[in-house]
Amino acid sequence: MEKAGWIRRRTHVKDRRTKEVMPTKLGKKLFEKAKGRALLLEEAALSILTRKERETFLALLEKVASASKACDVR
Repeated sequence: MEKAGWIRRRTHVKDRRTKEVMPTKLGKKLFEKAKGRALLLEEAALSILTRKERETFLALLEKVASASKACDVR
């Protein structure tokens, strides 16, 4: 991503052992474009569901995602 110009890295000011990773203008632009496409895909995929079914589905998906963060699978 750095070679493509999407991000830049720099040494942290207070802790020289770490690097800060920041998006470039191009990286921010590409992120917004990808986010827009993702929202369109989500809308298309969920279009078969009613509003209530979507709410239920997304709430359950969030629950599963939160639980998976708590798992330390290595």
